[in-house]
Amino acid sequence: MSIQTAHAFVDVPEKRMHVQGDSKMKQFGWMAALALATVVSIAGCGGGGGGATQNSATGRLQAFAADDFREDHQQIWATIYKVELLDASGAAVTVFEDAVGKSMDLQLLHDNTGPRFAFLSDVAIAVGTYTQVRLTMGPEITRFPVGSTTGIKTPLAASLTRNAAGNVLYTSTLDTPTVIAEGVTSKLVVDFDLPHFVLANGEITPKVKRGDDTTLSDKTRHHDEDYHGTITGLTGTAPVQSFTLTSGAWKTEVSVDASTVVFFEKSQSSPALANNLFVEVNGTFDTVTGVLKATKIKIEDKSSGGQSNGRGIPEVKGLVSAPSAGTRSFTVAITESDDFVPTQSTVNVVVTDTTVFRAHRGVLLTEAEYFATLGVASIAEVKGTYNAATNTITATLVKAESESDGDDDSNEAEAKGKATTIDATLGTFTLSPIFEYEGFVPGATSINVSVAAGAQYEDERGKDTDRAGFFSGLAAASRVTVKGTYVNGVFTAVELRLK
Repeated sequence: MSIQTAHAFVDVPEKRMHVQGDSKMKQFGWMAALALATVVSIAGCGGGGGGATQNSATGRLQAFAADDFREDHQQIWATIYKVELLDASGAAVTVFEDAVGKSMDLQLLHDNTGPRFAFLSDVAIAVGTYTQVRLTMGPEITRFPVGSTTGIKTPLAASLTRNAAGNVLYTSTLDTPTVIAEGVTSKLVVDFDLPHFVLANGEITPKVKRGDDTTLSDKTRHHDEDYHGTITGLTGTAPVQSFTLTSGAWKTEVSVDASTVVFFEKSQSSPALANNLFVEVNGTFDTVTGVLKATKIKIEDKSSGGQSNGRGIPEVKGLVSAPSAGTRSFTVAITESDDFVPTQSTVNVVVTDTTVFRAHRGVLLTEAEYFATLGVASIAEVKGTYNAATNTITATLVKAESESDGDDDSNEAEAKGKATTIDATLGTFTLSPIFEYEGFVPGATSINVSVAAGAQYEDERGKDTDRAGFFSGLAAASRVTVKGTYVNGVFTAVELRLK
């Protein structure tokens, strides 16, 4: 069924909402999109709860979320707790459940070209025909009309069923049923039909339909989304590894390579993947291989804020403005959010002595170094405690999400180790062993270092020196710190310091 792009209206006498056509950045927290999916898993097939059918034969389902735009709203935020699929008898299969709830800007899954796809799951599901999807949603939607900086909290229609917690149970019949055949991979796009969301009498009635999947194989139409879960079944040797990311009944296979950024949420260096770590994976799903290609992996602080696995703590992402090193603050224009539904289009951010700062590839920065990197188009990811009264996040983590105007190669990667096999003429040496590393994951206990033209040097006293002075003291140094870039097994150093 094709995506509608006309300015469609619902025939009600009250104020209406219609379609948005401008392109937007992907949602940070998308993970709400995950909640909006229709991914199924049967108890006997390695997936979710209760079966809608007793058929033991299975096929596979790749599920995605998308939407149609509304031009009268710039953002429409919802919280999703549970997704179920129903067969013709009404028997339900739980396909996703999140006790915290996933926040999502529904406007982000479409642009001027068509639908943008948010991967939900790739799972085994019992052979059969599924005719409906049921969502458990938060009781209200927060919407930002075009030009508004303040969100309007609007309840979902009182006529919709509520559960004991007061959340809404919304059931929609799919235009075309999802048919699962044995041994076959089927695809389903769940389209949030925003032009036909009805705003009447101060309430919203949503609409969901089967979406257009004709461009699903085009990887450029997929979002890099964030997915939380635990690492299991880790195989391979860093930096080329693979694992299963598991969150309750939801699972997906993940691939990692040298381009993947791996870092700790806390102020730690030398990140390494291991089974049972709780992580946030950012990446794009490949519909051919059935694998999520990781672009970024954050090893979460499970104790953060006293929350289980660090969940329930607000995270936002967006363009930075009004940075002030003096007041230790800046503003973020929110384009993505996780575990948090914004009420303003921007949020104030303050940092403290305990805030962790990281460059775009995960290298630890000082507070002064971070503020110095901020340019006119700097994007930041911020996690911390939110104060609704002041619309302020007190940040525990601030990470650059793009290489800004003030950033340079010294923030790409960093390593510390003992220098061996030194060639002062060629300007090369080997770090063996490596004591610490950031911004990359070495594939061995040693790396080759090549000094870049124009590199900066410091001696063991922290004073500037020249190339000759640096190499004359290198062999005797207990360790050397190098900053630069790591590509194809070679570290190109632009800053070097003896200790």
